Amino acid sequence: MFFPANGNPVSISSVGCKTNYVAATGTYEIVVSFKDIDKLQNREDTYICH
Repeated sequence: MFFPANGNPVSISSVGCKTNYVAATGTYEIVVSFKDIDKLQNREDTYICH
């Protein structure tokens, strides 16, 4: 579920998820690929809630 700063929430299905361990920081980064990412018109003003 994506929450644009100005607009209604948008649900987009994922097609894959990859988790990478970052040794320098001791944290993980999660890379997710999405099917219909073009539904988001203003991606830079969008938040992801998990």
